[in-house]
Amino acid sequence: MLLARGAGDPERIAYAVRILRPCPLDEVADAVAAYATSTGGAVYVERVDGQYRWSPATRGGAYPLLRLLARFLGCAHTELTVGVVTVDGWCLAANPDEPRSDQFAILDAPPDSAQRAAAMIAANLGPPRS
Repeated sequence: MLLARGAGDPERIAYAVRILRPCPLDEVADAVAAYATSTGGAVYVERVDGQYRWSPATRGGAYPLLRLLARFLGCAHTELTVGVVTVDGWCLAANPDEPRSDQFAILDAPPDSAQRAAAMIAANLGPPRS
């Protein structure tokens, strides 16, 4: 994922980093809740080595995904370059060279808080491992 210099909201960009880098459940839940409450769209979550990643998810393909992510980040879609993959018909922002986890879920009903997001993720993928 590449963003033009100076483009986007720094807080939202920090959330977007969690798309590419596995993080603890609470960090991903914060990002999922922020995205879901601002756009209302579906979210993909996966568990990777006991941590989690997320992505906006759309059945519309790469261009609608780019537009959704740009809106969330607070930048123009022309200021953003995103790698995409397709999982079960859903288009996701991801590094195409990394394998996808077999532990994933699509959250169609967007959570309205980080606590609700954490509960939904744990219910679908299991609680974090200690």
